[in-house]
Amino acid sequence: MKQGYRNLSQVSESDEETVLELQSSDAESSSDDESVSSENSGIETENAASPGATSSTWKATMNLLNYIEGVGLLALPYSIKKGGITAVISLFLLPIISWYAGKLLVESLYNNDEKKRKIRVRSTWKEIGDAIYPKYAGKIVAWNQHIGFVLAAVGYLILCGSLTSHALPTVSLSQTSWTCVAALLILPTMFLKSYSQIAWLSTISIVAIGLTTALTVWYGAKNLDNWDPRTLLFWDFEGVFISLGITLLSYGVAGIIPSVEKSMKNKSDFGKALASALAASVVIKVIIAVFGFLTFGSKTDEAILTNFPVGPLSITASISLVISSLLSIILCLRPVCESLDESTFFSEIASDISNTISNIIIRVSLVVITLAIAIFLPHFALIAALVGSFQIVFSEFWIPFLVHLKVKYHELSRLQIFADVIVLVFSSAFSVLGNYFSVKALVQARLNRF
Repeated sequence: MKQGYRNLSQVSESDEETVLELQSSDAESSSDDESVSSENSGIETENAASPGATSSTWKATMNLLNYIEGVGLLALPYSIKKGGITAVISLFLLPIISWYAGKLLVESLYNNDEKKRKIRVRSTWKEIGDAIYPKYAGKIVAWNQHIGFVLAAVGYLILCGSLTSHALPTVSLSQTSWTCVAALLILPTMFLKSYSQIAWLSTISIVAIGLTTALTVWYGAKNLDNWDPRTLLFWDFEGVFISLGITLLSYGVAGIIPSVEKSMKNKSDFGKALASALAASVVIKVIIAVFGFLTFGSKTDEAILTNFPVGPLSITASISLVISSLLSIILCLRPVCESLDESTFFSEIASDISNTISNIIIRVSLVVITLAIAIFLPHFALIAALVGSFQIVFSEFWIPFLVHLKVKYHELSRLQIFADVIVLVFSSAFSVLGNYFSVKALVQARLNRF
């Protein structure tokens, strides 16, 4: 009996040791799981999807490409008319700089922890600005981005009104009336809830741009005998700066980089998505710019499709671009809506009324403001040049390079620091001259209307 008890005791002790080992293993596993869970919910790393991150790499690429192929696209032939050879060179050089600036911007969103993991510590433009100079820079950067987004949307509305009135001259509506119709049509898109949903609109928009590009090539090839390379300017000082402003706008992508990168399930693929979007953009822009300018030469209008004779080709190309523009405006205004939704002022208003009503007020008001500016300043290419000379330089060059120098300074080589400083100096000089000539041309165009 005692022997049996001893055997049972031995078995129990053995089992107890096994159970303790299993409990210890489970505890470690549970601890690891809790750690991973904590990382996913509380700490956002480069390789972990953040809450609400639903966009695949191709969807991110479509959103980036749709944003890049934006309001400046149809002004590129006019850009070559004004800037000549310099404008052509910039079509190949600026996307490289834009990719590098985007890469620096994304790097600056993350800090390295003690385990050398990249931890996301910045998501909004205000947080990015605060990293440069706390308290003040964040507000300046955020407002600059908002103004730039709104002006880009203004350009889209002007484009919609201009193209539609040209393509449908038999319809008794003025350019201003068509611009108002476009503003009404974009209202439903203002209530989309995620970038994953917007990606489908972006895909349709890219298809529309592809159709317009194909039609431009076909019309240019059909009129090849009219091409005269001698109309290409070698140098015009004032024209070069207006031209570079337009080209900068046409490659501007930094504005939505933080939002699109955050929306990705696999953030480590963002560099590929950005490179793919810019590469595709170069092909489209060079075709539109070169074929458009050589086809119409010195008669090239601010929006190239208004040069096309009225007919099936003009109607098809114009309506395609109008569809693309309408589906792109949401990419400009969504970041502004998100910021306003989270602002203290509108949060206090929302506490007195329902969130639904607050959202409607914000989005409708934003569209109305955008429409009012588009009606008052209906000069597509000059608006594009002004936005490119200031807002795009600010977001594409000043902010990415300044924040990179500030938060990564001790990790940079002397060559990297020198390169960042050189870009800041040259972009500042360009911005001053570009703004001067763009405002001068815009004021003159406005005065000529009276």
